[in-house]
Amino acid sequence: MEAVRHCTHYPGAKVLAVRQTQVSNEDTSVRTFNEVYDRAGYRVQEDEEISLFRKWNGGLTVRIPSADAAKAYNEFMAEIGPPKTRQQIIAWIENDGDRLCSYIEFRGLKDENKVEGQLRGYECSLMCCVEADLLQEQDLDLAIGCLRWKNAYGAYIDDYSIILDSNPPSPRHWIAKMEKRVAGDPTYQFWHIKTAENAANLPPGYIAKLEAQYRMKPAHRRRYLLGEYAELFEGSPVFFAFQEDRHAFEDVPWPSGAYLVRGWDFGSTHANVWSAYFKLDFQVGKAVVPVEYWWDLHEYFNEMSDTERQCRAVNDITEREFPFWNDRSVCAGVLDYCDPAGAAMTDKGSSVNVVRSCIPGIVLNWQTRVRSLDTTISIYNRLLEQRDPAGRFVYRLDKKWCPHLYAASLGEYRWPLHGEAGYTSGEPIKGPKCNGADHIADASRYPKINCLRLAQQEFDKITAKNKQFPGRRRESLNKLKKYD
Repeated sequence: MEAVRHCTHYPGAKVLAVRQTQVSNEDTSVRTFNEVYDRAGYRVQEDEEISLFRKWNGGLTVRIPSADAAKAYNEFMAEIGPPKTRQQIIAWIENDGDRLCSYIEFRGLKDENKVEGQLRGYECSLMCCVEADLLQEQDLDLAIGCLRWKNAYGAYIDDYSIILDSNPPSPRHWIAKMEKRVAGDPTYQFWHIKTAENAANLPPGYIAKLEAQYRMKPAHRRRYLLGEYAELFEGSPVFFAFQEDRHAFEDVPWPSGAYLVRGWDFGSTHANVWSAYFKLDFQVGKAVVPVEYWWDLHEYFNEMSDTERQCRAVNDITEREFPFWNDRSVCAGVLDYCDPAGAAMTDKGSSVNVVRSCIPGIVLNWQTRVRSLDTTISIYNRLLEQRDPAGRFVYRLDKKWCPHLYAASLGEYRWPLHGEAGYTSGEPIKGPKCNGADHIADASRYPKINCLRLAQQEFDKITAKNKQFPGRRRESLNKLKKYD
């Protein structure tokens, strides 16, 4: 509707509607625009040659009569004299009329590597980027350079603009980052429109079906019903027991008397997680029930880095965010855990040795006995499910200060899909395909599997029962491996 209004208001305007592919334009954008044309009262006459409103190329090129064009057409037809012939009308429309009309053109950016070539040299007065979350930020930079179109009278149009239309993407998407970056700048306006605001244009019961479908999926509800940024991931999450409404918070306070635990992951991507680990005893009847708590409070994540930079960052963050780390009235001590592979000697040396040289006195620990990946993931998920006798979940994640771990927990750290590389490996997705979620997940997992004695004892107890009573194996494994 904004594109049609722009064309009506500015004679000679040109609008470019861009999507990722031309095919998607033909399938959805053109159909949507046709509905807008109909509501605006535009109809292509049976004889298109004598209509100011006209469509070509299957609707990918559309001529919209501006208010000036319609006025001039009426004046032309009302001129005193013999009735206008068909040829006279066609000649006027294709000359004076066409000059005063505006155009909407649909284009697809089929190949990201060819975006510059497709947009270079193109001029328009308004650009609409449909499904903008599928485009790159460089597309927007190139689009801005296209806003230099002159109107029918040879003057530049003052009201240049770009409209980004999209379902709300991830909070880490370039659109979300741009909204934060330009906050307060009147040049930019952002609207987060709720689905309910569009109820009049939706089928009866449509919103109610979405509400029911996403009742237990807060991220889907925020994105598709409330118009908010939210993280969504395909496939089965490794940390299946993580629930945003139960585990995710902002600015989680330090629990006085807890251990400050630092998890380390080395490699081409370096990651650390700072956590609070503490125990509380509850009197339940005549028994004393010990409960372990684990709160992930801060993270460090750096791609294509080195261990020495990682160490300096760890020192800085520890001093800045946890200045009480050596005050035993507030902090019980500092515990560091890493992947045992960090102690392995390679042609580049040992990551553990680098850490020891950079942080004198540090004691880096790692698991002393072999435990499978499935076992350690099971312990992690059991922690997420655990509640204390008061019904409170023992795990908390500060999503404000642990954004990568938060995304990994929501599902960025996942198992491969059918047909995807690594599907039969029995290991989660790794590397760039999951934005390095495996690194931050490992930095979070290593300390948990070393510190959580009660969770380990529970796992060992179930394992022992399975060995003693093989018939119970299936029932126990079903409890442990809910992601199956």
